[in-house]
Amino acid sequence: MKKRRTHSVWMLLLLVATLCLPAKAQYMPVVFDKQYGDANQIQQVCPLPGDETVILGKEGKVFSLTWLDRLGEVVFSLPLAGFTNISEVTEVDNGCVLIVGQSSPQNVRSKKDQALLSGRAIVVNRKGLLVQNIYAGEQGSELLKGTLLRDGSLVLSGTEPKTTGERQGILVKTDKTGKVLYNYKNAGSGYCNQFVVMGNATEYICAAFTGDREKEQTIIVRLDDKGKPYYTTTIPAKKYVVTGLHANINEGSVIITGNSPVEGGVIYKIRPEGDIVFGKTLIPASQGVALLNHLRVARNGNILVGGSGDRGYYALLRNDGTALYSGSSTGQVKGLGMNLSTGESVVTTYDMNARRGTFVRIQSSGKAEFERTIDGNFNMVRVDNNGEVLLLSSDEGRVCMYSGTGQREFDRYVTDNQPTTFRQAFTTVSGELMFLGKGSRLVKLGHGLYVSDVKITKPVVGTATAVFTITLTGYATTREGAPVPVTVGYATREVSATMANNYIPVEGKLSFTPSRGSSGKYLVKQDIEVPIKANDLVEGVKNFELVLSDVQQSYLVKPVGEAVIDDQQAVVKLVRTERGEEGSKDIVYELGLFKPDGTSLVNATGANIIVDGMYGEGTTDALDFDMGLTPRVVFANGARKSTFNVKTLEDTRYELPKTVIVNFNKTHCLSGSNVTFDGEMLSCSGVVVDQPARLAIASLGDHRVNNNVVSGFFTVSLLRASDGALLTNTTGSDIVLDCATLPDATAKEGKDFVFTNLHDLRISGDGNHSSTNVNGVILYSTDTAEKQVKLKVKSVKQPAGAQPVSVLDTESTADFTIRK
Repeated sequence: MKKRRTHSVWMLLLLVATLCLPAKAQYMPVVFDKQYGDANQIQQVCPLPGDETVILGKEGKVFSLTWLDRLGEVVFSLPLAGFTNISEVTEVDNGCVLIVGQSSPQNVRSKKDQALLSGRAIVVNRKGLLVQNIYAGEQGSELLKGTLLRDGSLVLSGTEPKTTGERQGILVKTDKTGKVLYNYKNAGSGYCNQFVVMGNATEYICAAFTGDREKEQTIIVRLDDKGKPYYTTTIPAKKYVVTGLHANINEGSVIITGNSPVEGGVIYKIRPEGDIVFGKTLIPASQGVALLNHLRVARNGNILVGGSGDRGYYALLRNDGTALYSGSSTGQVKGLGMNLSTGESVVTTYDMNARRGTFVRIQSSGKAEFERTIDGNFNMVRVDNNGEVLLLSSDEGRVCMYSGTGQREFDRYVTDNQPTTFRQAFTTVSGELMFLGKGSRLVKLGHGLYVSDVKITKPVVGTATAVFTITLTGYATTREGAPVPVTVGYATREVSATMANNYIPVEGKLSFTPSRGSSGKYLVKQDIEVPIKANDLVEGVKNFELVLSDVQQSYLVKPVGEAVIDDQQAVVKLVRTERGEEGSKDIVYELGLFKPDGTSLVNATGANIIVDGMYGEGTTDALDFDMGLTPRVVFANGARKSTFNVKTLEDTRYELPKTVIVNFNKTHCLSGSNVTFDGEMLSCSGVVVDQPARLAIASLGDHRVNNNVVSGFFTVSLLRASDGALLTNTTGSDIVLDCATLPDATAKEGKDFVFTNLHDLRISGDGNHSSTNVNGVILYSTDTAEKQVKLKVKSVKQPAGAQPVSVLDTESTADFTIRK
């Protein structure tokens, strides 16, 4: 129990690892994945030339034939009235299909009012018309296989009841009108479902008549063009069921495979004269029920054969039956593949108990190139001319490819990226794949074209190049295995990007021409270059498309590639500032949009570009400007520049110019434009200056002659020029005053009075003073007349860098009277 649990854990880990394998490419992408009717059950699938498909469906007891174009669209759906069983649907010449089975003739009943049943064959063209409609065989007969000859005649094989109640194999040839040319019956056999039409100058047929019951025999018959036997060879093995027949058209020999409950799985070769060259048992009868059901014959005569009993058996034989290579496996033989030109062979096996398989590659000489352990049940094998091996698993819905050296090139599930059980897997002549699912589901894979998406940044100058990559996953092939060239048209298409502003349009046609030996190569690539133009616009993200069209010999898996043009980098720079003046003029910050090389840009995004900021550490404070207004610059659509204004405020301080720092640090572009700053932010310094100031001198009052102590005679005040409000000098420097007495005054300096501080008169800039006093002393005098003292402010020296301080004439002088 412990060993079994450990094994289960390892298997789980292996499955997880497999699912997580990186895929190189989506080789052979899904062309379509469709359901054809809710209650319809697809019975058979028949691939056609031109990559079209015919499906045989059944709903209840009614059969129908549905013709699909290469993209899975229904061309027509035709009910097959009268058919009670259909054995085979095959492609025939002239774009038609042949359907054989058993049917009741329409509107005909037996005397006992029972429906008659006989073999029936119909040929249907692409328009849904019955080109031929033939009944063959006696009552109760059934057709199992058919072929249409070039002259329009039909060769049909099957079985019909004998008068004794037993059965016999039949082979019938009719002309295109339905007239029977001959009807060969082999009374000793049971049925005929294997035949080959051969001959270069003269037509003849090799047919296998199987007898799998008591008193029946299996025989091989060669018939001439009149239906007469050239030879009749009895197969020695009892109850031998023929599973495969291959005729060498050049030499006339026949190889058959089949199974006998007595002899096991046996392969026979018969000479053109009818005698048996060899009979070789591949699967012993002791292996239980033998299923020798794989046969491939190369052009050099090598024979690949395989099947299963209780274990799997396979062998590569020479034309004479001697073994070049033989092998067996604990699992069953699931798939055989052979390159008919080179003779290179591949065998896959699978052990249901161990959930493991093998993949064996055998050279035409019989040497095993390698044997790989695989984790999938691959029951369909295709070997390409260049040695690549395609493995299909209907059990898992999986496709895997190995290179000529045995390296796994890709491994993918058909749909949903997970294992899905399908009923059957098909390979077509052109190399496409189909998987038949439950009910009416059909999935088709084929080589296809992808166009990549592109992302590029708009150049600053000149042009840049957007490169679209067109990838072809591989080539379809002809019946002979030759790769078919692929062509596709392409052209650019405007979306939000325009030819006028953003790119130079291109159009043309690509040809993917396979080189020698490239039939199985995948991911063939070509590039399309589209010039991307520079411009002087901030546009945001723009896009246009490259569209594929008019594809020949392939599919458009991804026909539209999107080119995304990221905007060039736009830099927000400071264009200029205008200084503000206290209370009367805002500080103006003007910003502009530029390329990194300094070229001016226009906002063409169709929306505003917003630049936000915050105040930095300037020398101003809340008394100088309105700090509640958040810095924001808005570039409207069509604008190159925009401004932000700082509103200045009035205060009662006389100050030096101060700075207002705005740090713009964030942009908002709804269009996705790449708008930034030279650094992390754009720091802008604006200046606010005080409005002009003025000085006014005023007398502090009259004085008497006995005022012989130092007193304040005058005061000189610093006033706001606009309204005379008293200002405080906060410049840090003194305002120096020059005052002098007027000569027309009656009081004389030095006789009647003296000034004590006129030599050093200033308004202090310590932030605490708005004025200064002119101090002095009244001198004693015996003169009893009143006298007048007059003082004038002659000039003022303001601090360096400060706003001018003026003196109005009306406020430049003052006087007082000396009284007795």
